[in-house]
Amino acid sequence: MVVIFTIIALLVMFVGLMLFMRHILTRNISRATGHIQELSKDYAVKQEEANKRLQKAKEESEKMVAESRQQAQQLREVILKEAEETKKKIVEEARQRGKEITDKAQRNYEFLKGEIEQRIDIKAKEKACELIGHALPEHLLKDIHQLLLQESGKGEFQLKRLTIPEDIHEAKVISAFALKSEERRDLQERLKKQLSAPMDFREEIDPSLMAGFIIQIGHVVIDASLKNRISQAAQNVQQPAA
Repeated sequence: MVVIFTIIALLVMFVGLMLFMRHILTRNISRATGHIQELSKDYAVKQEEANKRLQKAKEESEKMVAESRQQAQQLREVILKEAEETKKKIVEEARQRGKEITDKAQRNYEFLKGEIEQRIDIKAKEKACELIGHALPEHLLKDIHQLLLQESGKGEFQLKRLTIPEDIHEAKVISAFALKSEERRDLQERLKKQLSAPMDFREEIDPSLMAGFIIQIGHVVIDASLKNRISQAAQNVQQPAA
């Protein structure tokens, strides 16, 4: 009997010990589970906060990228606009310079053309006078010379209408042939009548005039030569009829 009671007592003690251990384990597990749940909740909160921060950072990053792209696009448009304006300005300046160069070249061309034509015209007239001078016999040129002297003697030289500087005291007569004494005296008297100041009379001979004479008093020139008449006739022929 004692053995049985002992066994029963041991069984009861074992069962009690098992129940106590179960209670202790259950309580500890419950605590551990609660702590784990708290940790899980805290982790979930922190995870959600981290996700929110990450989303906010992502949104801000996307916003900054979008703003940067917009600024870059605006800057690109400004640069392209300035480049286009600079291009237009350079093209316009180049066009204007090209036009100025072309106009200048055209003016130089017209000037040179006029100079060349004038020189050709002068040379042609000189050559024509030279050919006429060679073609006409000397006695005929002398007759024309006398006719020109006689013709000039019928009128005045119109010197009273001209302003001759006071420091000019010489009158030069260039004649195709040597003047006779009466011809020289006639010219001197006619000049004295029309000039307020006394003049020295100097005579030169220039056969290229062919006939007639030229009077030079300072800047005043009176051309009564056959060469001048031929040049004037050639000039009138070149001018178009009105």
